Amino acid sequence: MCNPAASMALQGAGAATSAIGAYGSAKSQKSALGFQAQMADMNAELAERRAQIALDQGAYQAQEIERSGARQKGTQRAEMGASGIALGSTTAQAIVVGTDLVTAEDAQQARVNAVRAAWGQRTEATNMRNEGRAARANARGINPMGAAATSLLGSATSMAQSAYSMGMFKGDGAVKTGGATGANKSRGFRGGQDRPMSRFGGYGG
Repeated sequence: MCNPAASMALQGAGAATSAIGAYGSAKSQKSALGFQAQMADMNAELAERRAQIALDQGAYQAQEIERSGARQKGTQRAEMGASGIALGSTTAQAIVVGTDLVTAEDAQQARVNAVRAAWGQRTEATNMRNEGRAARANARGINPMGAAATSLLGSATSMAQSAYSMGMFKGDGAVKTGGATGANKSRGFRGGQDRPMSRFGGYGG
């Protein structure tokens, strides 16, 4: 037959182990969420930098297109002058205006592409920041000590039920001693009623 005291001792050790495990698990989860939040912040910062780089590159590309257009116009004027075409003529003006329009369109497209790229990066940065905030909120909701206390409470309830099932408690909740009281030992019982003993060792009438 299993010794109730030994069984309860084993359950107590198990409860302590479970509580330690719950504490460690909650602490690890909290740390992991904190690390996740830090990584999200770093990724958001990187995305913001990429967005700015995209804008800078777009501006530089647009300027290069405009410079190239200006050089092309100079070449066109020189060629027209060498060919005897008056620079103020309709033909010369049409060529120059056409070059200006193409240059402006290409430069504007470079800027638009840069803005689109930056928008995508900033959207990613926003998502990363939201992910970081969510991770921090989840981390704040984890209490390692609370997890350990909850585990101990559940184990205590289970141990109390086991104690009752093994008969370690009286009906009034007091712990059984397993023996008769001193008053009961010095008194005789018969039929469930107290009877005085005669001097000859028998029960009186």
